[in-house]
Amino acid sequence: CYTCPSTGRWEKDGFQAGHLVPGRGNSVFVNEKVVRVQCGTCNMWNGGEQYKFGKRMENEIGVAATEELMQLKGKQVQYGTKDWKTMTMMFLEEAQIFAEEKGQKLPVWARKLLNINP
Repeated sequence: CYTCPSTGRWEKDGFQAGHLVPGRGNSVFVNEKVVRVQCGTCNMWNGGEQYKFGKRMENEIGVAATEELMQLKGKQVQYGTKDWKTMTMMFLEEAQIFAEEKGQKLPVWARKLLNINP
């Protein structure tokens, strides 16, 4: 988890996509610059641990870059079906690489989309 020491498996342990920017528009929702893995407790029950998330992001990419990303809050971007499909595949491919590095597997639905033998 980006905001606490919790570790585990994505599907089994309920890890989620946490966002730097709360109450976001779609300019942030699929922006990999502001998304990090969070446990369900931090992301859902503790409001995303926004302060901790922001401080860690500042340490990771710098204060100015973090503030620039915060300016995306509420902005809308028009995505077409092709854009969504492209982004979905890109994120799944990145997740597959990460899972392999950790000796884990993606959920069956994700492996099917990537045409990987479940």
